[in-house]
Amino acid sequence: YRERRPDYIVVDDIDDDEICQNPARIAKMFNWLKEALCGARDGSKGRVIVVGNLISKNSVLHHWAKIEGVHTSQVNIYDKKGGISWKEKFTPADAGDLERTLGYRSFQKEYMNNPSEYAEGSVFHQRWIQWKKPLPLHKYDKIAAYCDPSFKSGAANDYKAIKVWGRAGAELHNLRNFVRQCSVGEMVRWLYDLHESFPQNAVCDYWIEANFLQDTLLDEFVREGKQRGYQLPIRADRRKKPDKLHRQHHIHQRPPQTASA
Repeated sequence: YRERRPDYIVVDDIDDDEICQNPARIAKMFNWLKEALCGARDGSKGRVIVVGNLISKNSVLHHWAKIEGVHTSQVNIYDKKGGISWKEKFTPADAGDLERTLGYRSFQKEYMNNPSEYAEGSVFHQRWIQWKKPLPLHKYDKIAAYCDPSFKSGAANDYKAIKVWGRAGAELHNLRNFVRQCSVGEMVRWLYDLHESFPQNAVCDYWIEANFLQDTLLDEFVREGKQRGYQLPIRADRRKKPDKLHRQHHIHQRPPQTASA
């Protein structure tokens, strides 16, 4: 207003599902936000706050958060320890009901700020997953835990993943999973905890991609092993594998496998 300039601007829910499907519209809106709207301030004085759910990686909010110097704060319905972030509004039962009702993809998008870049069912189809009660662990012909780590820690880096599979005849049962953006130490502790959770009559083989099994990662295993009094017998997978897309296509051509609950 005349010589007066705003020093506090709030943009709330600038993204929606329709605009996120159009990169050109997102680019136009993002440019308006950082040029015309931010330019309404008195130079660099004041604050601009952009609030919303991260419903897509093709969104104004996603592009805004990538600007150098922008402070980001992410609040999901579950906190890092699995508790409820907004306890006054949601109970654990409420969150569980939402997750079951919406399905994994929609729940991650709306309540966990974790949108999928793939349309639902474009990579893995729900009908391929069959649920059944797992066998007692000593009944499996083979149990294997496969670790796919990333070196960096923090909320903005790759996920570390561990999948535990049991083979029972012609069936493969997915028994346990670890998928987190966390430190290497947390991942290593989970593997040791997994090992200690198995009964004495069940044996699990531990594998990790060979290109990750280097000094930095080995140091974490050795450090945890010294605290527990033994070293986890983990082996390097040195197979030459095709890229991920080809592996996905290879999986798609297989008959449906059986996963445990």
